[in-house]
Amino acid sequence: MFFVDTSVSTKLSLLLFVACSRAEVPDFYGVRLGMVPRDVRDRFTQNGGAWTSEAAKDDFAIVWTAPAGSADAPENTKFEFHTGSLVAIRADVSKSAPIATGDAVIVTQSTVLKRTPSVNLVHVDILARACPTHAEEAKRLAEGH
Repeated sequence: MFFVDTSVSTKLSLLLFVACSRAEVPDFYGVRLGMVPRDVRDRFTQNGGAWTSEAAKDDFAIVWTAPAGSADAPENTKFEFHTGSLVAIRADVSKSAPIATGDAVIVTQSTVLKRTPSVNLVHVDILARACPTHAEEAKRLAEGH
């Protein structure tokens, strides 16, 4: 005998799984979540600029500042790490940047990307959903989808 569960919660769960599994979060100038700091610095495709770091408890961040006169370079670029792995990327990018275009929110099983346009720029947040430091924020972004 074949049994099919047609409950609303089952259908909703299946729909969310299918929707999440098809979405793909693009890389951010050559960088993807899960990288270690060295890989972020090595693979970030922007030339020049300066790197600084910030630390707080088990978390730390590296911040990239564009060189003077870089018209299309991302601004306020911050790469956040938890136990050595990249778990969040935050930056302001030009509206013409590839990462600035597409759906306002992309949710996958492991990642949330949110694009927030302003007058001149688009703010981009890319968060790991499993990171304990960013879990609540990632949940809010995913639920707002």
